[in-house]
Amino acid sequence: MSDSKPATGTLAALEAKFSSKLSEGGTGKKINRRKGEAVVPLSVCEPDTFDEPPVIGLEGLTSQQEFEAMKAASDGASAGYSMAKAAMRTLNGEPMRQRQRDLVWECLGFGGRAVVVNAYLVQCTGAGAADLGKSLGITEED
Repeated sequence: MSDSKPATGTLAALEAKFSSKLSEGGTGKKINRRKGEAVVPLSVCEPDTFDEPPVIGLEGLTSQQEFEAMKAASDGASAGYSMAKAAMRTLNGEPMRQRQRDLVWECLGFGGRAVVVNAYLVQCTGAGAADLGKSLGITEED
């Protein structure tokens, strides 16, 4: 499809709303990302790491961030963990830098990381458990 033909309908509306080319009539508006949080019970974190249950602030990833997270994953099974880790933005309301994110990820332990992954999948994708099951070919009858 040639880029010279103007978009119509939904495509035109998206381009007008989010185009970074203000000279072409776009607003340059940033796409809002879904946000969520995971309150991780101390009982699933590594021992003697957190003094109170950590609250991990999450934000949906851009397609580029998703790609980078998937590249960082060793295989398809670990992609969800890699994406959830990349989505971590805050610890108890305090912004995290990359090396801090790595440290927090380790301190969470396996159980804590599972809590964060689940929160990311539900809160930052907007998909409920039934939707996630459908995407995996799982139905309630299974």
